[in-house]
Amino acid sequence: MSAKRSFILTIITFGVILVDLVVTLFDKLFWGDQYADIIVESPWNLLFTHMIVTVILWGIGIVYIVKYIKKNSNEVIDFKLKQKWKFYIGAFLLGVLFMIIEMIFYKEATPQFLREYSVFEHYYGSKAIYLSIMQNIYYLAESVLVVLLLSLSHYTFEKWFKNTKIPYAGIFLGLTWGVVHFIKGPLVGLVVTLGAVLIGHIYIVSGRKWIPGILFVWLIFFL
Repeated sequence: MSAKRSFILTIITFGVILVDLVVTLFDKLFWGDQYADIIVESPWNLLFTHMIVTVILWGIGIVYIVKYIKKNSNEVIDFKLKQKWKFYIGAFLLGVLFMIIEMIFYKEATPQFLREYSVFEHYYGSKAIYLSIMQNIYYLAESVLVVLLLSLSHYTFEKWFKNTKIPYAGIFLGLTWGVVHFIKGPLVGLVVTLGAVLIGHIYIVSGRKWIPGILFVWLIFFL
């Protein structure tokens, strides 16, 4: 696959990620004030519907992008399902390490999935379990898109600049997916942007493994 094609596919992948923002705009347009800026102030069914619609649209984009990559190149991502256990163990340990760093940074005593469940339970009671499950499916779909964005951006810039020592994937992820998080506040944006650079570097150095890469990114969201 040429660098030009992979760059176009990189932009398409980033566009698929931004679908979440588009769905949010339609939520506000359709539901009005019921869909609050602070999402936990919205009715649970609106929040649940938002995540379902976003995941479905993301899923469609993921299927198209993966099929295109598999058809046109075997260099962008290592799609092999059978990988050495060290990659899975490494992904898990790195996910735990990121959890520990986040808990220290934010001075939290519990992992993210428990904190989010507690918030859902506080606002929505018995509906918290449905929202929590859907939230982590949402994170899984986002993790797949992040791995695709990392792989495609690195492949593109490596082809263009002929230099394998620059962490293109992390830089690109930080300047796109990371910067988007500034809409949630400057601190969140800064942490996610710096984290994105590090995540991208780790993923590329570990050999662009498909499933271990998704596991690594998802654990960062989950834990």
